[in-house]
Amino acid sequence: MNWTRPLVALITLGIIVWAIGSLVSLAIGPLSGPRATASIATLGLVAVSVIGMAVVGARSRRWLENPRSYW
Repeated sequence: MNWTRPLVALITLGIIVWAIGSLVSLAIGPLSGPRATASIATLGLVAVSVIGMAVVGARSRRWLENPRSYW
């Protein structure tokens, strides 16, 4: 069981590096390219949609009281 801790730490580090690399790639690529306005508008639409779905889901008191049992 001692080998699981380093493995989990390595996987976590890999996910963090992958996420940072993805954000850098997103900032350098589409957001600064010739179609930056369209990319920003698409990201904004996705963000508004996700936030809107969370607000609609939060209207249910069960979700606010115990989200694990709701899903």
